[in-house]
Amino acid sequence: MNQTRKKIAPLLAVTLVLTMIFAGCGKSEEGSSSKTVVSSENPSQTARVATWKMPQTIQPNYYSQYLDGSREIKVSNFMSSSDQLQALLNDDVDACGMSLTAAIEAVADEKPVVIVCGMYEKGAALVVGADSDIQEVADLKGKRIACQKDSTQYVQLLNLLKENELDAENDVTIQEASPENMETLLQNGEIDAYCGIEPYVSQAVSDGTVRILDTPYFDDDIGLTDTVLVTTRENTERKNLMIKDLVKGQKMATETFQNDPDLWVSESAQQTGIDEDIIKASLDNLELDWEIDEDFVEQVEALCEKMTELGVIAEAPNDVWEFVDLSFVEYVNQ
Repeated sequence: MNQTRKKIAPLLAVTLVLTMIFAGCGKSEEGSSSKTVVSSENPSQTARVATWKMPQTIQPNYYSQYLDGSREIKVSNFMSSSDQLQALLNDDVDACGMSLTAAIEAVADEKPVVIVCGMYEKGAALVVGADSDIQEVADLKGKRIACQKDSTQYVQLLNLLKENELDAENDVTIQEASPENMETLLQNGEIDAYCGIEPYVSQAVSDGTVRILDTPYFDDDIGLTDTVLVTTRENTERKNLMIKDLVKGQKMATETFQNDPDLWVSESAQQTGIDEDIIKASLDNLELDWEIDEDFVEQVEALCEKMTELGVIAEAPNDVWEFVDLSFVEYVNQ
């Protein structure tokens, strides 16, 4: 009997240790982003990332430079947040850029989207033709406005119209259009204004065909974030090391360009084919920003409420902490 107890005791000790380890996985308490993930993933597996071909979203093209050759990064360019979301949900990519408002819409629609870091802030402008008689936002009543509806600019536009006592459904006509096509629509007389994005706005201003009517940013309660890097909840667990690498790459590429704007301009021109002078002009209305923190979570909460108020989503998600994961930013900042 004593010999049996001697054999069982070490087994019980090992079992207890393992139980404590696995019990510690996940959030340590409500609102905490600290996670311990047990993973058997391949640390050199190729990572597939979707983005746009714009100066403010070229960072994924440089991730591999900061990973010491340990992981190949395959970058795909898409035209919209909706297309990138579909690629993510189809497991065609492991992570993607997405407008913050589109990410919130996806979560409200019960899609397993998780924000892991930021990409950029600002970048929007509401413009009219250079010779237009529209002088202020209130003059847009009865007018046609182009906007991409899965973008942060769309929610900004709705908010700006409401602030100026214009009903988005009855007082104006909002027409779906991609950013690169808005200027053509305006010059063809098919619209009267558009809520566009850089660098297309700076290109049109440089051409002398438009003037900026407003930059429709939210107040400090919501902040200036336009686009974030997202993945799925499953990927944060099953591909935890990969997502850490992607956030590290986003951090390093962003900080490199922040510290050397001339490099950002030259690399952007090479990646996008856009003239360097246009990119330089657009930087006055663009800011790269990869970090997210508890203040960001509060801003997302406020944005969820604003989107509900504007009728973009039927109901705000119950818990922002369920789709904003700060653990990856915290990890690469160690």
